[in-house]
Amino acid sequence: MKYGKFELEEGIYKVRQYGVYCLMKVMKQEGRLHYSMGAGPELPISELDKYFSHPVEIINKVAEHHPLINVKVLVKWQDQNLDHFEIVSTTTKHLRNVFDEYPQLLERLKNKY
Repeated sequence: MKYGKFELEEGIYKVRQYGVYCLMKVMKQEGRLHYSMGAGPELPISELDKYFSHPVEIINKVAEHHPLINVKVLVKWQDQNLDHFEIVSTTTKHLRNVFDEYPQLLERLKNKY
């Protein structure tokens, strides 16, 4: 399927929307292309612009295992007093330690809102 200057096919694309970069996965299901932005739901590619008020700009197709640098995971939450907290992890060991130290965070992520 043609989208802008790109002929979309299965793969991962670097896209920009609202000035923010994210990854869009394009996959084939039952002979038709679908997409998923970030970890969102899989939707028909023909409806890509339907769900967004700003157009999605496709930057390029990225290799399956493209190198990443400066990886950070931000964990943010509020307590019962609505005070804000955040922790940034740059290693899986540190992130594991965060969830070990604050098991209620992991429990809350497992529960539906």
